[in-house]
Amino acid sequence: MIEDQELREIYQVSGKEHVDNLETGLLTLEHDPQNTELLATLLREAHSLKGDSRVIGVKAVETISHRLEELFGRLKNNHLQWSKALGDKMYNTVGALGKLVHEAVTDEPSGVNSDQIISQLNEFLPDVPQTPPQNGHSNGNGNGHSYHKQFRLFIEDQDLREVYQLSSQEHLQKLRSRLALLEEHPQDPNYTEELLSESESFELDSRFVGQETLESLIHKFREVCEALKAAKISFPEVAESLKTSIEVIDALVHEALTGESAEVNYEQTLKELEEVNVKSETSDDVKTVKNFGRRKSDRDMDTIRVPMRYLDALMTHTGELTVTKTRLAHTHERLKNLVFLWQDWKSQNTNTLRRRNIAEKLDELIPYLDSSIAENNTRLDLIARELDEKVRTLRLLPLSTIFLLFPRLVRDLAQEQDKEVEFVMEGGEITVDKQILEEMKDPLLHLLRNAVDHALELPDERKRLGKNPVGKIWLKAYNSGSNIVIEVGDDGRGLDVEKIKQTAIKKKLYRVEELAQMSSQQVRSLIFLPGFSTRSFVTEISGRGVGLDVVRSNVEKLKGNISIDSTPNQGSVFRVQLRSTVATLNVMLFEVQGLIHGLPLEAIEKTLLIKPEEIYTLEGKPTITVDNQPVTLVKMADLLELPDLSPTTVQKQRQRAMENQRYISAILLNVDGQTLAFEVETLKEVLDVVMKPQTKLLKRVRNVIGATILGTGDVCMILNPHDLIKSVQKTTQTLVSFEDELLEEQNVQKPIVLLVEDSIAVRTQEKRILDKAGYEVIIAVDGAEGYNKLRSGIHVDAIISDVEMPNMNGLEFTAKVRQHAEYREIPLILVTSLASEEDKRKGAQAGANAYIVKGQFNQELLIETLDRLV
Repeated sequence: MIEDQELREIYQVSGKEHVDNLETGLLTLEHDPQNTELLATLLREAHSLKGDSRVIGVKAVETISHRLEELFGRLKNNHLQWSKALGDKMYNTVGALGKLVHEAVTDEPSGVNSDQIISQLNEFLPDVPQTPPQNGHSNGNGNGHSYHKQFRLFIEDQDLREVYQLSSQEHLQKLRSRLALLEEHPQDPNYTEELLSESESFELDSRFVGQETLESLIHKFREVCEALKAAKISFPEVAESLKTSIEVIDALVHEALTGESAEVNYEQTLKELEEVNVKSETSDDVKTVKNFGRRKSDRDMDTIRVPMRYLDALMTHTGELTVTKTRLAHTHERLKNLVFLWQDWKSQNTNTLRRRNIAEKLDELIPYLDSSIAENNTRLDLIARELDEKVRTLRLLPLSTIFLLFPRLVRDLAQEQDKEVEFVMEGGEITVDKQILEEMKDPLLHLLRNAVDHALELPDERKRLGKNPVGKIWLKAYNSGSNIVIEVGDDGRGLDVEKIKQTAIKKKLYRVEELAQMSSQQVRSLIFLPGFSTRSFVTEISGRGVGLDVVRSNVEKLKGNISIDSTPNQGSVFRVQLRSTVATLNVMLFEVQGLIHGLPLEAIEKTLLIKPEEIYTLEGKPTITVDNQPVTLVKMADLLELPDLSPTTVQKQRQRAMENQRYISAILLNVDGQTLAFEVETLKEVLDVVMKPQTKLLKRVRNVIGATILGTGDVCMILNPHDLIKSVQKTTQTLVSFEDELLEEQNVQKPIVLLVEDSIAVRTQEKRILDKAGYEVIIAVDGAEGYNKLRSGIHVDAIISDVEMPNMNGLEFTAKVRQHAEYREIPLILVTSLASEEDKRKGAQAGANAYIVKGQFNQELLIETLDRLV
């Protein structure tokens, strides 16, 4: 691990950025391998990663990225042909670099064999010399560098020439400056270390552009620096040789960049450096060098690193400041009332001298207070808004921070399933609050997994349907007013509404007549229910039959909503709408039973004033007509089960409303295509409020997402639109009669599972798991016995089978079971150590409903899968 904390933090950011850019670029390069501009970009990324790693001291990353750099250069110059094998090797290499960077900043073992990766890359670079020994010494016997000058100094490739021009000038400038500092402080080891590091970088850059003459000379220069670092020689002994060498190197660099011949004695310079090295090897004079410690950078830092806990605390203070500003505004309103009252009192009570004196003083004081508070309130409002904006900006990060994680995921999943996918990303530059990035990473990951695994067909199937064999998946973000919208879409199968209904009935979530009353959009939204899945074949990729409920939960936690657009055989779009910041929330305030509540504005379609005669009964429920559609009207007070805390006040308000306006106030909510109207007592105002999180003791409160403090100092509960809709559904659904429930409870029996497994150890473990989960287990030691027991007439609710077994293996057993019509609907799960995609495909073809790999096996996965299928 990198010892220096500051360097570690810098490398964590820069290393990850370079690896992400390489990964993204390679994905594009696979489809356009002749793109020279992209190859030049990838070349620079590899070069930068190499340079950063060299400076920090991460040798493995430096060496591997240098090999990648050479590959990109040869591809760009048409000295190497692109192939799928090369692409896969480069892609795997970038993945390994990511692990090595992570290891360098966390000290967590990467499991990467660097030598093996370099060896594999060298298969595509057969003429590349091996990396010099770590100590840098060469004995000149042919195992090190060739010192014969090859007059092939001009760099033909313009892009490489431009890159080398920039890097070489930087290297030369740094070498000269470090030599100058060494002259002033000849015993400071830090300058020697910097001189050595810079020469190493210069040497590798020269090798990369094919400048063997320069490479050899700089290598000898580096050996002298190593001898200087090891105190085998002193700086005064080699100062002139090093200065002369730099001038010769400068002249040769000029020749390489311009083609103009360098008038220098290359061989003589090389010989002098070699003599210095020989002298250092034979010297017995070992000096000691005092460590003066690392010098600070000469450059001023224009950025600082701020721990997130400080920003979070600052955000809390900003929220409090906003509340204070609101309360001060409220106080100002009260003071205005006092001014009006005083004016009234003064006009009627100025008969005595004393009252006139008091009046004069109050005449002076009250206007002063009035203007002072108004001025301060204006200033506080300005400061609060500026501070709030600045703090929000500190927390904003581009969506690309998480978007860049997904191309590789989609690519790898597609390859595992033999699917061809074009993955498109847009809107990564849009910035959002850091918390949104953290909370949305897993939901987007799950939606993309589903798109690859569930939605897209195999190429042959797409051809039969008249589609492009290459499926398309997109991840797109865009602004919509003050909100952002993130879409995950595909051009695959689309959602099957009838299949969703069948699954809902099978799982006893809804009855046929209830589903018949739902719109297509409402039916599609059922896939977000816990444990809901229409998937007939379950693997680790498709999940455990759970996940979309977690997607919705995470979105709701961010005060957002998710919707679905889907067309059969054309595809689906999951659309997540969020606020770009989670610190504040735009809410509509209203009063219920004398208490102020709030609802997020984005869930409100409109507010209504309803005449009592406009309310009618439909299917036993109060109903109104909105835009020519019947909408159920629900009393918010009844739904929230609020007691009448101030009956007199509320009754007066209702009576006054009936007498003066004869209107009932209501709020129309639209959530996931479901529309309901909620009757409230009074509609208040729309406010941008600071949300107060719920205490950890109350992890989840039904119908409530949080609270805020109003300007009056009162606590206002912010209601959850999704929960309100669910609460209405629960109270209006027809329930099974009490007698039927009792009858069902009396007839409940344990589900029976046929367990087919030849290993006694595995069999024992699985039986214990199933017993504990409430299943009755019948044992069979191989496929033949399992089939015979099944044919003997026993009733089973599910079958769990191994694949590799004597007499009859699991695939044969599955296929034989499915030959019988009476067994075709029995859930059958294969649990095996065979983990390839081909094995999983064979399992699905044989008729299995799920495929669990023993290497990834855990009891939760088995039971969750079984519960979902039974």
